[in-house]
Amino acid sequence: MWSKRLLRSSAAHYAAAETFESRDALLTRVNMLSSIAVLFFSTNPKIAVYVFQYPLSFFGVTQSISEDRISLVVPIASLFVVLSSAIQYIMQYSKKAMEHKQAGNEFSNLRRKIERYWTKGEVHQEAIHSLNRAYNAIVKNPPLVPRKIWLHSLDMKKEEIELINKFFYCFDGDEDSIDPHSCP
Repeated sequence: MWSKRLLRSSAAHYAAAETFESRDALLTRVNMLSSIAVLFFSTNPKIAVYVFQYPLSFFGVTQSISEDRISLVVPIASLFVVLSSAIQYIMQYSKKAMEHKQAGNEFSNLRRKIERYWTKGEVHQEAIHSLNRAYNAIVKNPPLVPRKIWLHSLDMKKEEIELINKFFYCFDGDEDSIDPHSCP
């Protein structure tokens, strides 16, 4: 039971870390591209004409873009810079990713510790209390995993959970057939 809980928790935290890292990377790219656009288009407005007019003429569009529309490029790009920077600062995705990675590592380490006890046959009363204290310390304040990721984490580790059921609990799909003493 503990092994399955810890497996699911570690998988969920690692998935959350990946999600938050990708969000941070996306905001960083938007911020960089918008900053570059502001830099180039604000220093020489004629660059905007080349950037927007020549690709359109390649596709057969001969109508020129008015300078009023081109003059909107710098304010829009500046708005993207401000918004992406503000979202990145407020949401702190990189910090959240680091916290989830750390929680995932702690859950994984405890799971490996349980497996070592189990395979050595050293599951005695003091070991159980030690594992329980370690588990309670970890679950005191880990970051919350978004619900969608938590629900998906069970699907991500379904095969491994089935193996745990089969080899550790001698469980083959019927709840009443769990007998750890009759394992092969």
